[in-house]
Amino acid sequence: MLSNDIEIIQGDSKYFSVVKQNEQGEQIDFVDGEEVAFSVKKNLKGLDYIIHKTSTDVQEGKIIIYLNPDDTNVPLDDNYYYDFQYTDLEHDVYTLAKGICQVVWEVTN
Repeated sequence: MLSNDIEIIQGDSKYFSVVKQNEQGEQIDFVDGEEVAFSVKKNLKGLDYIIHKTSTDVQEGKIIIYLNPDDTNVPLDDNYYYDFQYTDLEHDVYTLAKGICQVVWEVTN
């Protein structure tokens, strides 16, 4: 599992290309029917998501998650928490990455 901080510009579109890897770090292709969720919360124990998107869009073995400007038009903050969670065909769930998500300002509206 990766632990990386990410940055999202408030009100911008954003694409994530999500991969899964074996223990040797080699990419394992996603297959149709598998799903990845991208979740962002202010409070880890809270029930409310700031952003929550799921995708089953497999392209070249990766799952693509697209955030549109409405998805990212959230309050500015550098203390959000995120994760990418993968659900396989047997409905087992795995966290692929997690960390801090900063939502930063934009100049042009």
